[in-house]
Amino acid sequence: MATHEVVRLVRDLHRAGRFGAFDADRHGFMDAYDLTPDERAALAGNDVAALYAMGVHPMAVLFFSQDNRMPMPDYLSAIGAERSRVEQLRSLFGQGSAAAAGIVPSDRDAGGG
Repeated sequence: MATHEVVRLVRDLHRAGRFGAFDADRHGFMDAYDLTPDERAALAGNDVAALYAMGVHPMAVLFFSQDNRMPMPDYLSAIGAERSRVEQLRSLFGQGSAAAAGIVPSDRDAGGG
């Protein structure tokens, strides 16, 4: 699989601040990358569990989940973290906004970014 292309795409989204362009036209954005059909489907559907299972670098999967405003407990659950740890984080961070989940700055969560 071309998991290095997924990492390259995520780097472009996360570090170059291109998530808005990706989110506006995911399929069109992905055309610039040599992705397998499974990778495209996982990226289009925010399926971090599938990306992780494909062997995409865990930090790239984490960054992708953050860009998609996935709460940290949900991310950990998706990649198979121990249930007690996920529940512990849920109790600490709650299930509210992404900022409350500890993954994005609060100004972005409020629509500022």
